Amino acid sequence: MENLKNRIEKGLDIVIRQFELMVSFKVYIPKIKELENELFSNDKVKSKNGLKGIESLLSINRAWMEVISVDVLSDKGDTYKDKFVDNFNNWDEWYNFMENIVEDAKKYYAEMFE
Repeated sequence: MENLKNRIEKGLDIVIRQFELMVSFKVYIPKIKELENELFSNDKVKSKNGLKGIESLLSINRAWMEVISVDVLSDKGDTYKDKFVDNFNNWDEWYNFMENIVEDAKKYYAEMFE
């Protein structure tokens, strides 16, 4: 279970760093930390809320990437896309990365409250 926790923490740190590249998305950073704290709480209700929130990150990120994809025609969009590609080779790689965090979070929750 500690290995899962470490993988989730590392994954969410990468997500936060990615958001930091996108100045207008910094509002999500405190929320991600809050979800992480909830997931790792010993309170089952809080932990479940954290899991649901982390699952919702995937859909938030799909919407986020669609905005950036639409904006790539502008200079600002191109800059964001270049910074994104520095971290992930393509959009699918980013989605797969997010899905892996979600799967780890589901496993962590299941093991924590078996």
